[in-house]
Amino acid sequence: SVTWALTQNGGDSETPTYTLTISGSGATQDFSHSGDYSTTNGPWATHNSEITKIIVEDGITYLGNYAFGNMTSVTELSIGKDLASFGNWALSQMSGLTTITVDEENTAYKVGADGALYSKDGTVLYVYPQGKIAPNSSYTVPAEVKNVWKGAFKGAENIISLDLGGVTAIGDQAFLSTSITEITVPSTV
Repeated sequence: SVTWALTQNGGDSETPTYTLTISGSGATQDFSHSGDYSTTNGPWATHNSEITKIIVEDGITYLGNYAFGNMTSVTELSIGKDLASFGNWALSQMSGLTTITVDEENTAYKVGADGALYSKDGTVLYVYPQGKIAPNSSYTVPAEVKNVWKGAFKGAENIISLDLGGVTAIGDQAFLSTSITEITVPSTV
């Protein structure tokens, strides 16, 4: 009972961009990946480089594995009130992402002051919007974060220095394919 639709943004027919809307109720399926584990093979995969905005509407409770993996042209992600979880690398390597919004009624997620996606209690950092940070920048994970999720910084091209604050756990491939040259890892990990 989950569907997807592409809507063209603006009127440029030569180089169109699209908004991907996921609607319906319940969970999306888990998706496979390309041979290099970086790109989703979801039904919208042929448009990955043209999709600039993703809307996950109310009613969607789960985003499957690799749902939006390596969709580097996406700049905006909007999450509805019912999303409660997402699979492995569903939101990783979105290097153009600058804006994440989450419905205020969502009980699982929130957006922090830095624009990143966190668990509602702020203890898990799921995704940092990589397109938001300037090249050659530093980033310090907020003190209340205890867990950096799988692929949270995967593909980050602009961060070169990362301070993990008081983190106690780091997920798989959290820093894979990044430009990070210095990471401060606390003794709490």
